[in-house]
Amino acid sequence: MRLPIELIAAILLAKVFQDSASGAGPSLWAALASGAALIGGAWLIPRLGWLALRRRLRELPELRPAVYEEHARLAAGARCFTVAAYGAFLYGTGWSALMHDWLAAAFAPAGGNPDPTVIGDDLLQLLPFLGASVALWIGDYPAVRELSPADWSLPEYLGHQARGTLFLLGPWLGMVLVFDSQP
Repeated sequence: MRLPIELIAAILLAKVFQDSASGAGPSLWAALASGAALIGGAWLIPRLGWLALRRRLRELPELRPAVYEEHARLAAGARCFTVAAYGAFLYGTGWSALMHDWLAAAFAPAGGNPDPTVIGDDLLQLLPFLGASVALWIGDYPAVRELSPADWSLPEYLGHQARGTLFLLGPWLGMVLVFDSQP
């Protein structure tokens, strides 16, 4: 199980942009379109990288260890790209503030002011990053399947990847729920 350090970076980015000015950025629909582009890019990068590596591996099979190492570097770069793209997404769309304001308004008492303490907005803020992570894993699966000695199906591979994420995400969500529910 690989510890997803990029998830820690994404959580920190979401917190930084949550504390920024509220109400800034484009509409929800523009943010959703940007999120779809983030997820699509996260899927496309490992696919394109694997196309180049696979061609090289088929031409020179004796370079398998070198291709394996190059794939590991490509995967690390794709994870870094996902974090950077998520940060740009948060900055450009105001997603964190948008989700906080949306939940505060949605659960405000009838005719009352929205509660500034919102439970659940932290997870909504991370959804685009989590979606991009899953897209990255799906995009990387053909390379992993061919290069790894493990004979994983796609659901098994996704489960293996999700375990590391849940290892960090579970305790963080527990802490967020406790601290957000305090008066």
